[in-house]
Amino acid sequence: MKDLRSLMAWLEERGQVAHVKKEVDPEFELVAVAKKIHDKYDKAVFFENVKGSKFPVLTYVLSSREGIAESLNMTSQQMAHQWSHREEQQLPYKVVDSGPVQEVVDAEPNLYDLPLCLHSDGNNGRYITGGVLVAKHPDLGMMNASFNRCQLVDKDKLRVRMMPPQHLGVFYEAAEKLDKPLEVAIVLGASPAVMYSGASKIPIDRDELEFAGALANEQLEVVRCKTIDVMVPAHAEIVIEGKVLPHIREEEGPFGEFTDSYVPVMKNHVFQVTAITHRKDAFWHDIFAGGAEDLNLLALPIEAEIFNHIRKFANPEDIIDVLASPFVFGCFIRLKKRNEQQPKNILLSALASYAWTQFVVVVDEDVDIRKPNDVFWAIQTRCCPERDVMVIPGVSSYTREDVKDENLGKFGIDATAPLNKAHIYKRRTNKMEDVVNVDDYYIS
Repeated sequence: MKDLRSLMAWLEERGQVAHVKKEVDPEFELVAVAKKIHDKYDKAVFFENVKGSKFPVLTYVLSSREGIAESLNMTSQQMAHQWSHREEQQLPYKVVDSGPVQEVVDAEPNLYDLPLCLHSDGNNGRYITGGVLVAKHPDLGMMNASFNRCQLVDKDKLRVRMMPPQHLGVFYEAAEKLDKPLEVAIVLGASPAVMYSGASKIPIDRDELEFAGALANEQLEVVRCKTIDVMVPAHAEIVIEGKVLPHIREEEGPFGEFTDSYVPVMKNHVFQVTAITHRKDAFWHDIFAGGAEDLNLLALPIEAEIFNHIRKFANPEDIIDVLASPFVFGCFIRLKKRNEQQPKNILLSALASYAWTQFVVVVDEDVDIRKPNDVFWAIQTRCCPERDVMVIPGVSSYTREDVKDENLGKFGIDATAPLNKAHIYKRRTNKMEDVVNVDDYYIS
C-alpha cells in the first residue's frame, strides 16, 4: 500500500472504521472517545469534526495485525520471518517532481491550525505522536526515519526528544559538530511501510526510506521538501518542514508514554518550523502512547530482532511464530521442539536479543501464542518451576535513565512438554471442530 488511505479503505471494506461526526475537542476528549470506541468495538476511529481545526483525525489505524500484514504484503502469521527476510534487502526510492502531500504549501506555518492532541492529565501541553521524523545525515547522505515525540510550544516551534544512541540523535550530533542545524521533516499520515521503517532496528548506515520500499515490496515515491533538503513520501498526508537548532536545549515534558507512566521533564531539542505542506483533503494521524497502535509499532520490529537471534538455535522453519504484541517487554515463542536443551537456549538468546525484553515464554506447536489463555494453560500444565524457570539477575530490562535501576532482572519460562513423555501431554481434541460451520447452526 503506497499510502495510509489504502489501509483505511481496506479497513472500511471490513467495517473496521468507526466514524465520529460529532465535534470533539483535541484536548482530552478526542483521545478519551477514541479509546472507548476502540476498546468496545476494536475499530480504527475517524473524527470528522475536530474543534479548532479543518483537519479530521484518524487514530488506531494500525491496531489490526491483519491490516498491518495486508499493508506490508505479508501474512499475519510469521510476520517476524517475513520482516527478517526483507531486512536483508533495500529498494531504492523514486524521486518524483510532485505528489499529493504538496498540493497545498503554507509558507507561513501555524501549528495551532493542526489538531495536535492533549493525551494525558499530566502532559505538559499538546504533542505530535504520529509523526515520522525524516532527516538526511549531514556527511553520509543516507535518510533516517524515526518516531520522536514533539511538544507544541508556539505557532512555529516544537520541542523534540532525540538522543543518541537513537539514530536521529546521532545525525543531530553530526550536524551540531559542524555548527549547523539538522534539517528534519515531520511526516503525518505516512504509509504503514514508512512508519514501520521508522520503528525498525536496522543499522544506522542503512537508508530507511529504501528499507520502507523493501518492507512494502514496492518502490517508495518521494518528493523533495520545499524549504529543506530532505526527501519525504509523496503520498503522505501532511509534512511539517523545519530545522532542529544547534546548541539549544529547552525543558520538555512531562509526557505520558507507552508504559502508562510519565517521562519527567528533560532538556530536549528545539525544532523551528519553516513550512507546512499537505493534501487538499488531508487528515491528521494521532497515536495514543500505550494504545494498540503504538504497541504494534513497537512490537513487530522487536519480534524480528528476536527471531534473528533465536534462529541460530533452531531451524527457522521450526520457529513457528514469535509474538511481542501487545506487551513489548515480553515475548511468546511457538516452537517445533527437537531436543530438551533447545527451548532454554532459545530463551537465553531471546532475552539477550533486545534490551527491553524482560520475559520470554517458549511453548510447543500445539499452543496458540495469540491466545494468552492458551499460553497460561501451557505454563500451568507443562512447566516445572524448579527446572523450567530461568532467572537472570542484575540485568536492566528498561533503559530509561530514571527507572533503569528499578527494573532489574530477566526471566524465561520453558512451557514445552518433555519429548519422552509426549503421550502424557497430548492435548485432547474433537475431530468435528475443524469441519463444523457454526453459521449452519446459529445466526446472530
